[in-house]
Amino acid sequence: MELREYWKIIRRSLWLILLIPIVTSFVAYYYAHKTTKPVYQATATLLTTASASSQSGPGPTTLFGILTSQAFDQDVIKEFPSLLLSPSEIASLIQPATSGSLIYITSVGPNEPYAASVANAVAQTFVDQGSAFGLPSATVINPASPTAPATIKSSKKTVIMAGVIGLILALGIAFMREYLDLRIKTETDMSRFLNIPVLGTVQEYKIRQKKSGKSKRKIG
Repeated sequence: MELREYWKIIRRSLWLILLIPIVTSFVAYYYAHKTTKPVYQATATLLTTASASSQSGPGPTTLFGILTSQAFDQDVIKEFPSLLLSPSEIASLIQPATSGSLIYITSVGPNEPYAASVANAVAQTFVDQGSAFGLPSATVINPASPTAPATIKSSKKTVIMAGVIGLILALGIAFMREYLDLRIKTETDMSRFLNIPVLGTVQEYKIRQKKSGKSKRKIG
């Protein structure tokens, strides 16, 4: 089949090829926003006496390893038993970061107070028990706020993937319809079904009757 024939098939089913990706993208967008729950973030800021990125203090990787270790998070639970979390759960909720002498401890949660309480608990444990883990002394200068804004994961990738899948599905349906259609519509169809060459074609003309321009005279 030539490229021109493919283009003809696409043109004949163009409405279908455009409709299915639009419908699948809309359904994916609606489903993603209907089922995705908002996630809240809260960040507590600490000021250390030594730069967390210098040789006198732990680097970002070391800091992350200490704050997410089972031993450190076990101390968080002992100091704040009201969290009702396991060490592994605390480790999965926090994300520490450094910038000079500042340390940011970010926590996520299903609501604002939950995220703020975890971030503040880890920050306070850093201040109280940090020396036992080789961490520099620090002070909480900005506790996590319980009014953190919600963040919703982007559904752009889901919508794009649904559109691509819908387009592939629409093209498959269009070519399947053409394959199952046994009607003879072109010279190529004639040659393929009858297995004989086409010598020529006769165009269809509509003959229009010309109206006489002469007006009839009344005889009186």
